[in-house]
Amino acid sequence: MIRRTLLVMVFVLTSVIEVGVRAAKSADEDHDAIKGDASSSHQVVADSSHAAPPSGRPLPVSDPENCLQRSTFPCAVQINDKQSWTWIWPQGRAEFKAGTIAVLLGEGDVKVVQGELVLYSVSGAAWLRTLFGDVAVSEGIVMLRRQDAESFEISTLQGEAQLFPKGGKETLAVPAGFRNWLSGVGHSGVGESGIPQAANKERVLKVWAKGFAGEKLEFFELARGFHSQWMKAVEQAGPLHRQLVERSIASLEEERQAAARAAAQREKERRELRALFRRKNYLD
Repeated sequence: MIRRTLLVMVFVLTSVIEVGVRAAKSADEDHDAIKGDASSSHQVVADSSHAAPPSGRPLPVSDPENCLQRSTFPCAVQINDKQSWTWIWPQGRAEFKAGTIAVLLGEGDVKVVQGELVLYSVSGAAWLRTLFGDVAVSEGIVMLRRQDAESFEISTLQGEAQLFPKGGKETLAVPAGFRNWLSGVGHSGVGESGIPQAANKERVLKVWAKGFAGEKLEFFELARGFHSQWMKAVEQAGPLHRQLVERSIASLEEERQAAARAAAQREKERRELRALFRRKNYLD
């Protein structure tokens, strides 16, 4: 009863937070389809969208009641604390880790409230929504987890993910083998993100394997592909980090110079106004 009450509260809260999701969805469709470098080894196409978990595992608690069986959206779900759950639709699947709370907004469209999941997209863009921005992936695999109250970590296992920080205009790419973050909205009104780094390989493989819904051979093939991309990310992370830091420093310097020019202009205008005032009042 307590779990269901909590889930109802989460569903109501998330629905309020996501008032803009439906309006934003039409804008999302304007984004070009995101292309990745995915291989065919991860293709997990089902004949139709369904909620039946593998191995006869029970369905998670949901609200509205029976929304999973009826495939009605939005559908809030709370995964059992002791086992994972897999949601499958024709173009992909999502492996929800134990204890995850999310809202299914439609096929391949998930609002993550807390916890962790792995999203597989075979074709067409799939979306992960968070409080601090959205993540899109096409023909790829992405792992997302809520690190704390103020950030989500995104690790790309295959293909390429695109990050859309809340309120921002720029799109951030996260290639395979890398990770990045979406965090709270800053003073500028834009959700913040980090500098891309090599993914935490040990943790990714451990979590990924624990809730993997396919065959062992498929997982080993995917894991080898991820390891290869991770090795490249390790090599590229150093130079990329330096480039981003240099770019950030240059941007800050440009902002400082612009602020100095603006201050000088204001001071010039004040002097001119004082001089004009003195002339009009015959003080000079």
